[in-house]
Amino acid sequence: MPERVRGEGVPLWLAMGLLGLGAVFMSQAVRGFAAPPQRVAAAAEVVAQVPPVAEPSPVPPPAPRPEPAAPPPPPADCLAPVSIAFRVGAVAPLTPAASLGPVADYLARHPEARVAVEGHADGRGSEGENLVLSHRRARRVARLLEERGVATARIEVRGFGEYAPRGADALDASNRRVQVDVRGAAGCEEGGE
Repeated sequence: MPERVRGEGVPLWLAMGLLGLGAVFMSQAVRGFAAPPQRVAAAAEVVAQVPPVAEPSPVPPPAPRPEPAAPPPPPADCLAPVSIAFRVGAVAPLTPAASLGPVADYLARHPEARVAVEGHADGRGSEGENLVLSHRRARRVARLLEERGVATARIEVRGFGEYAPRGADALDASNRRVQVDVRGAAGCEEGGE
């Protein structure tokens, strides 16, 4: 195996060859610097014929971005979501059924709107039990809306069980609810906001 330069991992013959090439290039460079006066004059003429490089013009700063336009305020006739509270394990609402009167009245004035009735449960009980309980609660509130004249076809019923808690604590009473949310009313955001 050929000798290597210590610490570099390069064979000695390769290192010596590279040093030799470096010496040849250096001698050529030195000769170039010691050019005869005729070469210097010729080089000066060539340089004099090259047009000067124009200074680049400064780039103007970008125009400020326009402020985004604020969204228009929703019409005063939009309805905020209504939350109906429940006792632990109960299907009958704690909130009086009269709280659904404004929802039914609103839907009567806005035939294009529909309503989402979404049931929720707290963390008591199994996942399966909570899904069934939340759907039963939503179905009960939907029946109360139907009793107030809202067509069944305009009501969407869903049960989320314990999967969409409102409170940080899984057992928080605010998680036992049905959210009634009017959707599709002209000029109103989803969620009545």
